[in-house]
Amino acid sequence: MTLTREQECLYQELMDTDTELFYLSSRDCKQLVKGLTRIGITTPQLLQEWFDALLEADD
Repeated sequence: MTLTREQECLYQELMDTDTELFYLSSRDCKQLVKGLTRIGITTPQLLQEWFDALLEADD
């Protein structure tokens, strides 16, 4: 699966993030990155904001 440079940055950020996503396979993580970029999450900062929003919604 080929990722754009932008998606590669998000992929690396996800791999470095210590969350339950750690258990995703490399392929699943790449698919998640592709989906995230489709909904406008294109930078590590936006990714962190997305994680924060998920955390707030869970509370």
